[in-house]
Amino acid sequence: MAVSFPLSIIAIDYVLKREWRSKRVIFEKIPFIVLAFIFGVLALKAQKSMGAVTSDSVLPLFDRISYACYAFFQYLYKLFIPVDLSHYYPYPFKSGEVNLTKYYMTPIFLTIGMALYVYIFRKQKVMLFSLLFFIVNIILVIKIIPVGDTYMADRYTYISSIGIFILIAILFKYVLLNHWKMKVAIVSVFIGYSIFLGYQTYARTIVWNNTLNLWEDAAKKYPKNGVVYLWRGVEYENSGNLDAAITDLEYSLKLDPYNPIVISEVERLKVNINNKIEYYNQTLASNPNDATILCHRGRLLCIVGKYNEALNDLNRAVAIDQNFAEAYQNRGTVYYFIKDYQNAIIDFSAVIKIHPSHAMAYFSRGSCYTSMNNGMQACSDFQAAANLNYQPAKDALLEFCK
Repeated sequence: MAVSFPLSIIAIDYVLKREWRSKRVIFEKIPFIVLAFIFGVLALKAQKSMGAVTSDSVLPLFDRISYACYAFFQYLYKLFIPVDLSHYYPYPFKSGEVNLTKYYMTPIFLTIGMALYVYIFRKQKVMLFSLLFFIVNIILVIKIIPVGDTYMADRYTYISSIGIFILIAILFKYVLLNHWKMKVAIVSVFIGYSIFLGYQTYARTIVWNNTLNLWEDAAKKYPKNGVVYLWRGVEYENSGNLDAAITDLEYSLKLDPYNPIVISEVERLKVNINNKIEYYNQTLASNPNDATILCHRGRLLCIVGKYNEALNDLNRAVAIDQNFAEAYQNRGTVYYFIKDYQNAIIDFSAVIKIHPSHAMAYFSRGSCYTSMNNGMQACSDFQAAANLNYQPAKDALLEFCK
């Protein structure tokens, strides 16, 4: 924004009809131009130091122009209709999209649209200023030079949108003053639109409630993007859900097998799990009948694929404490992985008997029924889990129970 500031004040000079050849008008901008240059260089160096600008990220010129134009259009569109928002907008070739026609056609339609706008309002400075202010504040962040692995970010419109909203305010005032008979209708539309914006704002606060929610939201929008699953896996690990973490990281590695960050995260997680297993080994050596430690070690052994050892631990945990719901849940998960669905269902049912509101147990049992082609029972369990606000169950209902 510091880099684009000199362009912003030039746009303001235009709408205020200042004499651009005046020495005062020229010299007053020199300090800002110098600062813009300094901050521009610093920004590029910072991005390069983080590996965000590399030779690998340089796309063909036409592709860069196409993605930049598409981002410009999306910024304008989402400014008025803020739907399908995301904190992460990966390049289409990184998000698994195959049909890129909409990106390649955007420069044509955008050029035609801009030309018509300028032609129609060529004598109205405020109308031209509105668009000009938006352009000069967005032009440097639409990534003609690719930086990072995303082509846009909603925050980039914070300042540039001022020009558009000035125009809306002027038009709103003009219509109310010159078409007073339509006042009720216009105000009603404005109130309705404000309610729509309020609802969309509230919906995003739920997504932005925590980092895991953010990456789960991104995974729904970009299910073929390896980076999304990488960082969701890391968040699962941070929240203690190691089995979900390693599932996400391994799927990320499948989608993006040559990404060094993904490879290192998968290896790091496996090393951490093995270290934790060794810690539990030492603990159990002095207290072999600790049901909680047996349960935890059994879960980790399941994650790394040592199913027989996991079952031994979990059988012992259940024998020591027959009301240990977590041990039943973990043992049911092992049975599910080895495709012993009948025993898995017995264990998940035991969890539900102990804790009737255990959403994951309903979902896990429903997954077993799905694998056994028992759609009616599966959907019943998915619905029960969804009623307990378990998001994977809601997704399963949409996929299997339409």
